[in-house]
Amino acid sequence: MTTALTRFEPFAEALRLSDAVEQLLNESWVMPRSLFGGWAGTSRIPLDLYETDEAYMVTALMPGVPSDKVDIQLEQNMLTIRGEVHVEQPKDAHYLIQERTSGKIERCIRLPATVDAEKISAELKDGVLTIRLPKVEHARPHRITIQTA
Repeated sequence: MTTALTRFEPFAEALRLSDAVEQLLNESWVMPRSLFGGWAGTSRIPLDLYETDEAYMVTALMPGVPSDKVDIQLEQNMLTIRGEVHVEQPKDAHYLIQERTSGKIERCIRLPATVDAEKISAELKDGVLTIRLPKVEHARPHRITIQTA
C-alpha cells in the first residue's frame, strides 16, 4: 500500500491584496449619492464577462444608449465602456418614482489576459452591447499530441 504525500501550501489560493481590492470595487453595490438623492457622478454599467476557447466575451446592459453615444477603449488589458443616456422629462411632471437616470455611464474591467486588439468587434442590439475580444494565439488552449516510438 502506497501513501501519497501532498505538500501543504497555505497561501496557494490567497488573492494578492491588489486583486482583492479590485474585486471588491468591481463587485461593490455601494454607489455614492448626491445631496439631492440622485446618483452622484457616473453610473455603473452592469455586465457579464465570460471566456470561450477563442475569445473573452462581454455583454453589457445599455438600454436607451444610441450606438453613437457608446465609447469602447482597450489600454493595457483594461477595457473601458462609456455611454450617455438621455431620458426626456416632461416639464409639468411630478414624479412619484424616478429610477431611470440621465447622464454618463461607465465601466472599467481588467481582462485576465492579452487580447488581439486588431480583431475586437462590438455590436449594440436591443440595449445589449456585445464585445468579442479574441485571445492572442499564445493565450489559447493548445492540445499536445504524444508521439509514440
